[in-house]
Amino acid sequence: MLVLPVDHGQAGKHCATAYGAEMNARKIQALPMTWQSMKTAPKGVRILLLYEYPRLVVVGFWRTDKYAVIPRPYWGNDRESSWGREWLRTNNPSHWIPLPMVPR
Repeated sequence: MLVLPVDHGQAGKHCATAYGAEMNARKIQALPMTWQSMKTAPKGVRILLLYEYPRLVVVGFWRTDKYAVIPRPYWGNDRESSWGREWLRTNNPSHWIPLPMVPR
């Protein structure tokens, strides 16, 4: 678990963001760069998700839904506001692949 300082002004925010980005990059570098079954999908990083219908690739992430009255975890994505939570819970992605590294 990443523990960040409570408040150190703007400098603290930038350091925390850079540290978090570096930790995420290290996790991603350890992942295979081929399409994988959702059974092997990591739940701690953003990844690319493949949906069969509509045939689409989106940036996705695991939502624990832990603050709901009855938690029902699901794979969320960057289209969630237009697709809706119920659609995402019933239409699961079929495959995943890590996000590519950003060039320096």
